[in-house]
Amino acid sequence: MRRRLAERAQAESVPESQVVRDAILAYLQRPVVEPGDTVHRFFTTTQEVADAVRQQRARLRLSRSTLATKAGVTAQVVADLEDGSPEVSTEDELAALGAVNIDAMALPGRPPSALRPEPIDLDAHLAAYLTGDFL
Repeated sequence: MRRRLAERAQAESVPESQVVRDAILAYLQRPVVEPGDTVHRFFTTTQEVADAVRQQRARLRLSRSTLATKAGVTAQVVADLEDGSPEVSTEDELAALGAVNIDAMALPGRPPSALRPEPIDLDAHLAAYLTGDFL
């Protein structure tokens, strides 16, 4: 990997550190979720659900009434949900999340350590990027 970086830096007449930085930035900026993909998220608070629905609705360019129709709830339920109201039922929250392609996993408090993401091996990711074999 180090040899490839040096060769690339020499071919482009730039410092090797710049090649490494550019490769890492390109890898980190690649789309993780494509449009239409389902997003899997852990939620621990009503406000996290509210923020996720609001942000995803904006990304999908849906009005509150369109989201309400897709979720099978009223526009007032969507408004209450996005405002973080604790009065919104879990069923309505899940319906709204599903309508914006978010698969919710509710856990009390912090996720157990078994469900926390593993540390990232940047060397492996960089090597995968340089070879075109993304992890």
